Amino acid sequence: MDFLRGVAILLVLLHHAIDLAAMFSGVAPPDAVMIIDVGALPYRMPLLVFLSGMLLPRSLEASPGRYYLGKLRRIVWPSFVWVLAYGAVAGMEQLSSWKLWLGGTWLWFLCYLAVFYAIAPLLRRAPAWLAPAAAWGASVLAPSTHWTQFFFLAAFFFAGDAIWRVRRYLQAWDRPRWRWPAAAVALGYAAFYVAQIYDERVPMIFGHFDPLVAPIVLVAIGGLIVTARAVPNVATPWTRFLGRNSIVYYVSHFPLQIAWTMWLGSHEVWAWEWHILGGVALSLAVGSALVFLRARSSLVEALFVLPLPARWVNRVALIRSSQQRVT
Repeated sequence: MDFLRGVAILLVLLHHAIDLAAMFSGVAPPDAVMIIDVGALPYRMPLLVFLSGMLLPRSLEASPGRYYLGKLRRIVWPSFVWVLAYGAVAGMEQLSSWKLWLGGTWLWFLCYLAVFYAIAPLLRRAPAWLAPAAAWGASVLAPSTHWTQFFFLAAFFFAGDAIWRVRRYLQAWDRPRWRWPAAAVALGYAAFYVAQIYDERVPMIFGHFDPLVAPIVLVAIGGLIVTARAVPNVATPWTRFLGRNSIVYYVSHFPLQIAWTMWLGSHEVWAWEWHILGGVALSLAVGSALVFLRARSSLVEALFVLPLPARWVNRVALIRSSQQRVT
């Protein structure tokens, strides 16, 4: 899980470096880099929400108070803090827009996760298949692209939860003989998606979050998981480190990349390597520094987790246990 999440975060850093360099400096990478970015589009965010959904059962083992407090501290709070960081870089006047606070930036992913986690306990008694199926159906019928994206990713979040809950029935698929066919599905759809963009002979059939391809993407994600499980941990320490600390790299990279590409443009540096590869490298360097400082400074830790006295956090658990003794 850490390995795949680390790969997905690297792809997010690359995607935003490309977009922001084009937006603020008019710099574009060569086709080879764009093909990597476009080919990853169908999987990048569905994979991240799917992996988050696989962690849901463990989160729900906590009492309701501790569960919701944890999501407030670790998802809602960093979203609030880093919107302010975005305003400091892009202009504080933008903070007057309510849409900015409700997912109007790269932090939309955290807003989605907050909603998914908020409603998850209400669906716990339902059959495992019901939530992803209902979300997928809602994505097909959604009245706008925004709601299509929301329900499409909700389907993958609850699919991750469902897969984890029934994982013992899926062990037969976790075999070496399935790795190549599963990887072929993932690469095949990525290649077709790229061909839609770059080859005029291929009709534009599927969009980024097209509900019709959700089954294909789900099978491909399964293939990525089966393939990743075959990779020895000794070969992926850095990628797994990124995955374990993905929240730090995710929330911090966007303002950094904006400032970086604007600074390069102001100094008339237009080489794509500096804007894009440099933006990714800067995001990794600063993110790693923040991970290092986070473990040593309560002030840096407060950028990612809402600071509360330990007795407040523990009190939620004590109240819950007291209620259980009474009943």
